[in-house]
Amino acid sequence: MAKDFINGKRTRFGNKRSHALNSSRRSWKPNLQ
Repeated sequence: MAKDFINGKRTRFGNKRSHALNSSRRSWKPNLQ
């Protein structure tokens, strides 16, 4: 899960990964990382 999230293979819903922006059940795109 963590590896997939960092790699950004697909639009994932991360509510724990706080990378400078308040993550709260958001849909991240592979273009974000």
